[in-house]
Amino acid sequence: MADLLIKNGLVYTFIYEGYNAQKLRHADILIESGVIRRIDTDINAKCETLDAEGCMVLPGMINMSSASIASRLLAGLMADRNAAPQGGGWLHSRVLPMLTLAQKMLGRDQLSAIAFTGLWEGVSGGTTTVVELCLPEFIPLVQDAGEQLGLPLYPSAVRYDFPRGCTAEAMVRENRAAGGLKAVYAAFSSQEDRTITTLSDLGFLGPGTTLCQCTLADKGERELMAYTGTAAAISALGCAQEGKQYPGVDFLRCGVNTPLGTGNYGNCMIAEMRTAALAAKQAEADPGRYKANDALYAATVAGARALGRNSELGRIEIGMAGNVSVVDLSRFQPLSYPFIQYLYGASAADVRHVAISGKALKKDFKSSPDIAGILEQSKAKAIKGIKIVWEEAIRSIL
Repeated sequence: MADLLIKNGLVYTFIYEGYNAQKLRHADILIESGVIRRIDTDINAKCETLDAEGCMVLPGMINMSSASIASRLLAGLMADRNAAPQGGGWLHSRVLPMLTLAQKMLGRDQLSAIAFTGLWEGVSGGTTTVVELCLPEFIPLVQDAGEQLGLPLYPSAVRYDFPRGCTAEAMVRENRAAGGLKAVYAAFSSQEDRTITTLSDLGFLGPGTTLCQCTLADKGERELMAYTGTAAAISALGCAQEGKQYPGVDFLRCGVNTPLGTGNYGNCMIAEMRTAALAAKQAEADPGRYKANDALYAATVAGARALGRNSELGRIEIGMAGNVSVVDLSRFQPLSYPFIQYLYGASAADVRHVAISGKALKKDFKSSPDIAGILEQSKAKAIKGIKIVWEEAIRSIL
C-alpha cells in the first residue's frame, strides 16, 4: 500500500555517479513501504498526498557532522573565535566547561528537549539523515530525540578533552568503547601532531570511517585518506566562522569523498551548502570549480557513500529511500536556474514539505500533527534549560 504521493513537483535527480551531473523534470513521486516505487506523470493513489506545484523536489540531505545539543546550547559562543582545539583556546576555556555545566545542571528531559529542537532545526530545512558527534553521555538522549522524530541517526562518541590532551589514541579508544559509527573530530593534525597518520597506524582509517573537520590535513594525509577510502566531513560554516580557508576542493583533488556537516554552527544544511559553494570559489579563485550542484552532491550522495548506503540514500530514484525535501520556489520568480536560485537564496522557511521514508514530518511549512505537540513542549523545556546553563556560565565561566 502506498505511503505518500508527491504531486506536480520539479524533481531533481542525478544523472550518474558524479559531481555536477543532474537534471530537472516535472513528475510525481509515489512512495510505498518507505521506498520510492514510481517517478512519473499523472500518478494517482489512495494515500496521503503532498502538493508540490511550483516547488522543487530534492533528495533529503545527510548531515555528516551534527552536534544537536552543542549547537543549540552554545549558539553564538563560538562565532568570531578560533576554537583552538590543541589546548588553551576557546574550546577548552569556554565550550567544554559549558557542556560539562549542562551535564551537571540539567536533567535528562531538558537535554533531550535541546537535542530534539536541534534535530528538528535540521529536518525543517530538509535534512533526513544525521551523523551525530557528541559526548558519550549524550548519545542516549540524542538517540531518543531521533526516534521521537522518526529521523535516521548515527551516533558517534567524541570527547574533546582528556587528561593527556585529545590524542588520536584517546579518540579511537573512546569511539571504540562506545561503539556506533566510526567518526571522530580530527581537527588536530599539524606538522607537530600527525593525527591522521596515527589514526591510520591504529587501523582506524578505511571505508566506513569519517574524519570530521580535518581542515589541517596536508596533501600526504589527504592522499592517505583517499587510499584508505576514508571520508572527510568538513563544515564550511565552521571554517568561515573561525577564519579558516575551506579546503573541500583540496580533498576532492586527492580523491577523498568529502560530504558536508554543520558541526557546532547550527543545523541548517542549506546554509552549509551555500557557504561551501561560496567558500570554495573564493579559495580556488575560480567561480566554476565548485558549483551549486557540487554542494548538493556533497550534502546527499557523498554522505550516503560515507555511510555505505549509496544504494539507498542521497538520490531520488526508484528503489531509493523515500527521503525528500520539497522547496517552494514562489519567492524566486521568475525562474531561470531553479536550483542555483534556491542554493544561493533559500532558507528553511522556504521548505514546504519534508518526508522521511515516506512519512511527512513537515507539511505545508508546519510540523506534522503527530510531532507538533512534542516540538512545542521541547522548545519550552530547551529554552528554560539553556537559560539555566547560561546564567550559571556568566557567573562562573564567561
